[in-house]
Amino acid sequence: MRSMRRVAFVVAALSAGLLVAAPVAAADSQRGQQDEGDPITIMTIGEFDVAAAGSSNPEVSGAVEARAEAINEAGGIEDASGVTHELRVEVCNTDNDPNQAEQCARDAVEQGVAAVVGNFTALGSSVYPILEEAGIASIGPTASEPTTLSSPVSFALQSGIPGIFFEMPRLLAEQGATRISLVYPDLPAAAQAVPLVGLAADAAGVEVVNEVVVPLDTADIAPQIAAATANDADGIMGVVIGDQTARLVQGLDQAGYDDPLVTASAFLTPQILDELEDELDGTYIVLSYPPASAKGVPGVKAFNKDMKAFDKDLARTDSAMNSWLATWVFEQVATGIEIDAANVLAALNETAALDTMGLTPTLNFTQPVELASFPLPRVFNPTVVNARVKNGRIVSLEKPPEFVNPFE
Repeated sequence: MRSMRRVAFVVAALSAGLLVAAPVAAADSQRGQQDEGDPITIMTIGEFDVAAAGSSNPEVSGAVEARAEAINEAGGIEDASGVTHELRVEVCNTDNDPNQAEQCARDAVEQGVAAVVGNFTALGSSVYPILEEAGIASIGPTASEPTTLSSPVSFALQSGIPGIFFEMPRLLAEQGATRISLVYPDLPAAAQAVPLVGLAADAAGVEVVNEVVVPLDTADIAPQIAAATANDADGIMGVVIGDQTARLVQGLDQAGYDDPLVTASAFLTPQILDELEDELDGTYIVLSYPPASAKGVPGVKAFNKDMKAFDKDLARTDSAMNSWLATWVFEQVATGIEIDAANVLAALNETAALDTMGLTPTLNFTQPVELASFPLPRVFNPTVVNARVKNGRIVSLEKPPEFVNPFE
């Protein structure tokens, strides 16, 4: 059995904040019944737009802005003194550049943000040391690389890449696969996740017979399609990014592959779902949260409402839901305290039973989940949700959506 201490993961994110609430001022004719303090700023950091990789995810940062807009329309966030504050959002795109990621973190400190929320970056090693030194919490980072799941200022809301990658071989096995292929991008962080897939495959009782790397700049992935379907593979994990997801799906269809394919929703843009509706039908998806189609879940309903009000054209993806939920968690924690980075961090560390309206099991930030043999000290929710593409939409396999712990 390979040691889990060799395993690192793929994407991190951060959000930070630091702003002291203004003291209560006397009511006057210019104000309503509640006094208004200075605005509070939060930041979201990530690879929201990376031209070199052909990826653009405006919905991820947009979800933070959508929830902030809803908060402000409802009157803002009320502090311990009863003063209300407008919530402002700073969006910092890293462009997949470690130097830019570091600068984003430094900007968060300089601007005195109260927290960093919904971070969507694989460059956590450039961000977290700065946040830790400043005592700024990262709420709801995409849990996909080591610092996200180990930093004392990180409060992941999901199991992220570890949970998703660990569940995929089990889900393929459940569909009858015994020999699977892993198709992944030519990125160092992705390569570091390969041992995790091996462990997951061993646990699921399947064999990884092909490990196929896809260069980021290749337009013709026919050789990778041939490699993925070789050696009698009867199940495929496809986790490539950007336009190559569409090429992978089309290539497999043209090659006559009709065994199970599993991926994550982060790799399926609305354009791909729309353009390849027939080819994608039946594809399995492992999510961190119930899909946006699960409208019976209160948190999903609130998410859809805020996104529609902010920008109805933004995609309702798993990553967007994570960012929305991160902003919602900030709201719950910041309400009723003196709102600065130190107090937000302290409040998070004391939060023991947070109901997320059905988007996750109850969250307890005072007690990270212990995963046997896994050195992941900042996992508070080990679960995933399984889904499938049906008529161009992602729908959960179970109704209502079921939270599955792939590590059990």
